[in-house]
Amino acid sequence: MLIKKQTGFTLIEAMVTLSVLAILIAIGIPNLTGFLQDNRLTTHTNTLVATLNYARGEAITRNRAVNLTAVSPSNTSNEWGPGWTIWSDLNEDNTVDDTEIIREIRPGGATMIDGPNNITGISLAEVEASLKSSTLSYRGNGTLAVNLGLGVNIAFTICDKRTDEKGRKIEISRTGRAILTNNHYSCP
Repeated sequence: MLIKKQTGFTLIEAMVTLSVLAILIAIGIPNLTGFLQDNRLTTHTNTLVATLNYARGEAITRNRAVNLTAVSPSNTSNEWGPGWTIWSDLNEDNTVDDTEIIREIRPGGATMIDGPNNITGISLAEVEASLKSSTLSYRGNGTLAVNLGLGVNIAFTICDKRTDEKGRKIEISRTGRAILTNNHYSCP
């Protein structure tokens, strides 16, 4: 007599397998969401640091002032979030009338990039008054066109909608060098 061997799963084996899979998915989805948010935050941080260093390099290469202006300066809670424009003042009259747009960056996403904070008494750039709170300016030698005291840096904080230590802090020194100084910044 020929006996046929069964191949396949029993109903109980299939239910146990599906239950284990459901538990693993339930545990993994929140971790995946956090991973994606951290990745987005890191990407925006790297983009801003690269942009600041690029603007500084362009100022040195051109041997003239190069400015970095927030695209949406009217939004005070997120003035740098929508993006920024790198531009040079061709006739050097410190206004936006005769400029060369070098590059415009719009990172997008839900990440909020706050501009320089706690420096309300300092002019951020030698440009017209309407741009002062939303513009950084690099001189032709690569230094910031801001009079900062010793040990004082301009800081950008990058936060997303999460709270606690999920933000990043970028500081720009008097020499114009931008670096990530706090990878676990406590966002408000």
